[in-house]
Amino acid sequence: MRKTKVKIVKSHGKRAYKVESITPDGSRSRRFFQDKNLAQDFADQCNRESVEAFNVDQHLRVEALACHKRLEPVGWTLTMATDYAMRHAIVYNDAPPIEALVQKFLTEKEADLKEGSLRRRSFDDLRSRLGAFKERFGDRQLHEIIKKDLEEWNAEMRTDGNGPTTRGHYLKKAGQLFNWAIPDYCERNPVQQIRLPHKKHEEIEFFKVAECQRLLQACAAAGVQYYVVLGLFLGIRPNELLRLPARDVDIAERIIRLEAPVTKMSQRRVIELRAGEPEFDAVIAWLTGVAFPAQMTEDSLRGKLDKLKTLSKVNWVFDGLRRSACTYHVARHNDLVQTSYLMGHTNVRTLQQHYLGLATRPEADAFYAIRPHNLAV
Repeated sequence: MRKTKVKIVKSHGKRAYKVESITPDGSRSRRFFQDKNLAQDFADQCNRESVEAFNVDQHLRVEALACHKRLEPVGWTLTMATDYAMRHAIVYNDAPPIEALVQKFLTEKEADLKEGSLRRRSFDDLRSRLGAFKERFGDRQLHEIIKKDLEEWNAEMRTDGNGPTTRGHYLKKAGQLFNWAIPDYCERNPVQQIRLPHKKHEEIEFFKVAECQRLLQACAAAGVQYYVVLGLFLGIRPNELLRLPARDVDIAERIIRLEAPVTKMSQRRVIELRAGEPEFDAVIAWLTGVAFPAQMTEDSLRGKLDKLKTLSKVNWVFDGLRRSACTYHVARHNDLVQTSYLMGHTNVRTLQQHYLGLATRPEADAFYAIRPHNLAV
């Protein structure tokens, strides 16, 4: 065994002490010192490590050789593999299990809920979906979860009968947990590495003009006149309508304010009911003199909508009021930017992909011409 020694050399015109050694990967290393004692200490350390290397037991030598054979084809050394493991895995050895992290994350989100920056509905959805993630992976550590694990979970959910939209929501909520945990509990978000399930494109369903007439004719008796009119002509989302307070709806002054706590995207928007615009004139015609109803809960709304379906004899379409508003507004104005603003979209992509050409201009004109006095009682 070659012993590492200290040699006196000239470096930049000055006396220096050189130590040559062989690194664990077999390459030669040279280090220079101005202080002889520091150089000797380093040489002694190299010699101790060499002695330790020669005294490695048989089991460890066999394991090292086996690992070397696995790493050699990809150009990695044992040192490279060890450094990688230290940086990307071992650093998280003491991290709590997923079950504890989910609880910690939800505790922080609960604080956001109390401050008003997170809605109850959003928090409940997050808690429910992360509960499923915790049930599936709870005893593992977050950094251990890889793309393959999530793909298997997605396949299991599909087998259990969950559709693509539902599975996508579960995976997205798991992605929120990963993003929150970086870099303290994991290094990356594997949800970003998989292709999220998407529902196949389907033709948008909306209420035809005759169906809109029956809905409008029955909405007052069902106790949902404001709900139907604002949803059908202005496209205000169902949950936004539930949260909309009476003080922000002024039909006499022709203005509706949707404050940030009310809107889906927490972005305030104001709808001015300008005279001469068919959608706004229709709202004025249907709601002038009509008192704004008391705040409804989801349960009370469900009962009123059941009554509306019975009275109108219309086959209900999921989100049909808003979809009809989009469809007829696009057909009437042919201005995607204008429709996007009214609907509270952040861009025109949804309208381009799903709503162009669904209705004709004459159909839109007939829709906006529906008035209380035109309907038989």
